[in-house]
Amino acid sequence: MIKKLVIGVTLATTLFALISCGKPNPYSYNTYPGTYTPQNPYQIQNPISMTNPTGQAAVDPNISTYVDNNPDNNPPGQIDNPGNGNADGNGNGNNGNGNGGNGNNPSPSPSSSPTPMPSETPEFSTGGYTEAGNFKVDRDTFNEWQAIGVAVKGNTIYVAAADNKGLLGTGLTKKGTVLQMDATSGQSWKDLAKGFLGLTHPIDETVKGLAVDKGNNLFAVDNTQLYSLLSPKYSAKKAKIGSGAIDIASEGSYLFVATSGELKKYSADLTGGSAVGSNLNFTGGICGDGKGNIYGVCGTVIKKIELNGNSTDVVTNIDYSAIDVAVDNAGNIFVLSEDGVLKYTNGQLVAIFGEGSVTYGASIAVDDSNNVYVADTGTSYKDSKIVKYSTSGLSTQALNFISTMNDPDANLE
Repeated sequence: MIKKLVIGVTLATTLFALISCGKPNPYSYNTYPGTYTPQNPYQIQNPISMTNPTGQAAVDPNISTYVDNNPDNNPPGQIDNPGNGNADGNGNGNNGNGNGGNGNNPSPSPSSSPTPMPSETPEFSTGGYTEAGNFKVDRDTFNEWQAIGVAVKGNTIYVAAADNKGLLGTGLTKKGTVLQMDATSGQSWKDLAKGFLGLTHPIDETVKGLAVDKGNNLFAVDNTQLYSLLSPKYSAKKAKIGSGAIDIASEGSYLFVATSGELKKYSADLTGGSAVGSNLNFTGGICGDGKGNIYGVCGTVIKKIELNGNSTDVVTNIDYSAIDVAVDNAGNIFVLSEDGVLKYTNGQLVAIFGEGSVTYGASIAVDDSNNVYVADTGTSYKDSKIVKYSTSGLSTQALNFISTMNDPDANLE
């Protein structure tokens, strides 16, 4: 009788184990950063979330995302006692809001402490910027244009573009040009620098950058030459300037050309070429701010250069590969990087936007309404485009609040 009882218990235990193996574990984990399986109704997404900027853990089951400031060994979807007690001295207490109290609760012993998670890059707001336009660059029959530089004046976008494939992809007649389109719709497309039947162009395919002055005159630069296209006919004129040009900017009545080692100043008639400043190792684009200053990318630093040659570092320690720079009327600095557009106010990073919307960013510009434009070279003429970002629809008060969200020293009163 006892033997049968033992056999019966053994069979029951085995059957229960087999049945249990086929059931999903409602508390199973995926790998860090902390996204749990669908069986967890709370669906923790990231340790840092802009959806809950106070840092308090949500306990409402209708909320799909919350921040657990007290990671522990409890099952996912369950936080510690959601009371109002203070946290321990390290902000890891088990009884409240996790904001670093004076130690009402002792810290867990080292043996019971969870394994520390790797640090993550802090999340920044977009500053209210959203994509407001996506304008195809190439609309030509015979040429294959890809965007290299962008400038904006009024409601018109100007694009420095290159065709490195030549006529119908034959490799013959490689060339550069300046294109024009409407800044609202991308329509009214026009090739401004074309010659006979649109088959010849005076600008070289190594065109580097583009600038527009107050009179809507256009200026471009390639490896060795400086070009002017004067409004309204835009007949091209060029002048030799040496080698190593990186970008061009218009400021006041002068043109400025950046090389790898210096900044040169030219008159609108393409004469001059005197050096401005020293020890300016440009690695990316330059721009003017409309107030007599030039800004340029120098490695991980943005430099501000006055017309007398004095320079200061206005943005330092850029964590992303900087490509180009633009400045709006309020003095905010926009840096085009490989990871999107970085907005700086008073030297502090306050917003990141445009991530993933550009394939190969080449140039950036800002108009008088603070719309931002990025020239995307793309992988070919088929996907080269100008992407426009706007904060249209947001009030000045809302934009000011957004700009302070990532500034720990901001006064929010």
